Amino acid sequence: MPKHVIVIGSSGKIGGLFARTLAGTGATLTGIDVVEPPLTTHLDTFLMTDITAPSADAAHVLARAEWVFVCLPEESALRALPFVTESLPPGALWVDTLSVKQQVCDALMYIARVESVSINPLFAPDLGFSNQNVAVVQASPPGPRATAFMQWLETVGARIVTLSAAAHDRYSATTQVATHALLLAFGMLLEAADYDVGVALKVSTPPHRLLLSLLHRVTSGDPDLYWSIQQSHSLGPDVRQSLIHAITALDRMVAAGDAGTFVSTFERLRARLAAAGQALEPITRAALEAVSR
Repeated sequence: MPKHVIVIGSSGKIGGLFARTLAGTGATLTGIDVVEPPLTTHLDTFLMTDITAPSADAAHVLARAEWVFVCLPEESALRALPFVTESLPPGALWVDTLSVKQQVCDALMYIARVESVSINPLFAPDLGFSNQNVAVVQASPPGPRATAFMQWLETVGARIVTLSAAAHDRYSATTQVATHALLLAFGMLLEAADYDVGVALKVSTPPHRLLLSLLHRVTSGDPDLYWSIQQSHSLGPDVRQSLIHAITALDRMVAAGDAGTFVSTFERLRARLAAAGQALEPITRAALEAVSR
């Protein structure tokens, strides 16, 4: 384990997750942020500063770091990148948590003095790493500190999948942008219908309650995070237009009384999911049991 770890954006939920998980490992944890983090973050030291506005104090702290977690919105992370990477000692490890990878990885690949890994924790931070998916993009050729970091992720129970930046952004467009857009659109539909949750729950089906629970999960989170995923993803506009097209196609199918196309579409979707059925069925069963209590 490293002796000195810095968490930039330590007052946020992702920054707090790294600090809590590393607490007790023997590493000295230093937070950097524009606001003080909660006491539960378990930092050893804290520097209140704007990392996008370089300062001598921040440079001094960064010069001792072995691992640096950059848990900032995309614009801030990219603005801070030159100062942070120039201030780190040679061979230190940069780890960012941006939800879109192409731009940050394009910038990091030309910085040879530090190792760099770009990750996307695909879960809410309050769940912790255990049994959760973490997408990893090797922004630079893997070195000893990147290797040690990956081993640490596995030690805390994360399920790692390594992707190129382009592949990550292609998959995250559907797994995050489309999923969140669908849930938020569902919520906007309910709002337009003057939906009373208390009444509706009494006449709802298990799948409807499951969708409500997912919408509740999303809207209980940080709106800035969900806005960033929708607004900053380069494939976001295409995905949302595809979602609109799919709903329009379904509407036209039903309006035309085209049961044949509906059934063939249904069968194609069933066939596409069949290979993952063994993995999906326990999730479905547990979720429906939970909302049926």
